[in-house]
Amino acid sequence: MSETPEEIRERMSRMGKRRLVTMTQAKRTALSYAAGVKGGRPRLIDRERMLELRAARKLHREIAEELGVSMASVARILKGVKKG
Repeated sequence: MSETPEEIRERMSRMGKRRLVTMTQAKRTALSYAAGVKGGRPRLIDRERMLELRAARKLHREIAEELGVSMASVARILKGVKKG
């Protein structure tokens, strides 16, 4: 019988940090994916607001100041957006 994602998460939390340190990276990754955990850092930048500001003809500098992010982040995100 296979474990549900909730059971896997519960088992992983019971293992504690010491157990996770002794595991290989591949094993930790496999357990995480089996538990339904997707990797990566959560997005903190409001991309929709950024697009609205850009549509309102705001400069990258103005968008960065309003959203509290760097101009490089604004440029990187807007670079990936197709122009309509």
